Amino acid sequence: MTYDPTNIFSKILRGELPAHKVYEDDTAPVMMDIFPQSWGTP
Repeated sequence: MTYDPTNIFSKILRGELPAHKVYEDDTAPVMMDIFPQSWGTP
């Protein structure tokens, strides 16, 4: 299987799709789920 640069996560990381980012550093991005199981903290 090859890497697909048009996958949804790549688009979010490039800023092409919106996401509510909770945390981000050089190693890991953390974002809210579109269908969360709990309310969480926006």
